[in-house]
Amino acid sequence: RKESSAASDVYKRQGVHHLRGECGVQQGDPAAASMFATGQQPVLIRLAKRHERVFIVAYADNIFLVGDVESCFQLTTELIPAMSEDLDLDIQLKSSWVHVPAWAHMTSTPDIYDDILAKFPSLRGLPVQLNGAKVLGCPLGSPAYTRAETDKLASNIISLYDKIRDVPDGRIHFQLVKFCIHTKFQYILRCLPPAATMEAATRLDAAACGAVMTYGGWPAPDDPNMTETPAYARGKTKLQLPHELGGFGLISLAHVANSAYYTATASYVQWLASDLPNVTKFATFQFNPTELRASKHPFIVDLVAAHDYLRRLGANDSRSMPNNRPSYGDCDDGQPPY
Repeated sequence: RKESSAASDVYKRQGVHHLRGECGVQQGDPAAASMFATGQQPVLIRLAKRHERVFIVAYADNIFLVGDVESCFQLTTELIPAMSEDLDLDIQLKSSWVHVPAWAHMTSTPDIYDDILAKFPSLRGLPVQLNGAKVLGCPLGSPAYTRAETDKLASNIISLYDKIRDVPDGRIHFQLVKFCIHTKFQYILRCLPPAATMEAATRLDAAACGAVMTYGGWPAPDDPNMTETPAYARGKTKLQLPHELGGFGLISLAHVANSAYYTATASYVQWLASDLPNVTKFATFQFNPTELRASKHPFIVDLVAAHDYLRRLGANDSRSMPNNRPSYGDCDDGQPPY
């Protein structure tokens, strides 16, 4: 718990104040996140062994419990004191949430939820998000919820262009648009299917091009007197073309939405395959319906679903192509197919 006791100098108008850190790590320490994850892992593993019906996923200070509500609640009642006693960490119930996909169409929680809460009265303050929830910043839930959240995110990103309109240096203005603002939606493109992101991506493309063009003296894209002349259209094309084709490399989010999602999905399949125990017999992706598809392990189920999804999109196993690679276990680079 006590990682550092080194004094830090804080400068104020009244002089220098010495603050002595007695626990944790210094602000900005790059090892902090890894140390935090390492500290909580034994607690989570211990609980996972006692609750085999719950799948625990943890990323930094975010912990997700996947399973039926009652099993997750039972684990939560043990997780709270365990984190407090072992790590001196308090879980904030008000900042946590419950989401049950089967309840997404409901306007209120079903009666069965009250019966479950009666068994776990200490969790009554846990918010229930019926329509959906954000997992590591990505909205997951009903189509209406996902669309509303992506639209909200797009609007927040677009509002940032007003904050840089008065930047005096044109090159700095363009770099802020290209590298700092326009890239904020790329993470969502990798996480959600194109049908859920295309509309927002198109809005963001127009806003990014409009911000640069307006800065250069063109009328604002939302100006009622503005008509997209051939010259304006050529300007937008020039902005979005890659450097090797003579453009400015302001990547069109709508143009890469499909490839971003499908590539991320393929990479996810690789990661699942490389992380599964005894994966070599599965990594050839020659699925045995009676063996692999019957598995209830969350990783196996996810692997099968992702593989089938890519197949439906027309993806090919690398071994079905010319110059077939050797089997997974014999690969020099240790990489699974795709």
